[in-house]
Amino acid sequence: MNNSQAISFDIAANAPSADTVIIVTTQVYENYGAHDWDGVGSCPQYWKPKGGSTFVVRGTSNTTVARFAVEMRHGIDNESFREFVIGVHEVPAEDLELEDWRWSFVPHTNIVLA
Repeated sequence: MNNSQAISFDIAANAPSADTVIIVTTQVYENYGAHDWDGVGSCPQYWKPKGGSTFVVRGTSNTTVARFAVEMRHGIDNESFREFVIGVHEVPAEDLELEDWRWSFVPHTNIVLA
């Protein structure tokens, strides 16, 4: 599952770098208490971790910009489901390309900042 999505916004620090890519990982939590909630009163809280996602961000060397792009596009926080960033890592592009065959086994989404 290899998707590409373009996100466009104007931030001065968004300087593309061919030398690095940024790997952003997220954690998903599901609130099992919300399944039995009737919508009245406070939602019961029984959060359980459910995995996460890996995003390969290209087009910036700024980890804050990469994190923001993933949070704006994929961050969710409601009564029954949460997904938020837990890790941001700058990786030399050649390391990712050398290991490209391994990425075919890791579900991830490519994000290209324009």
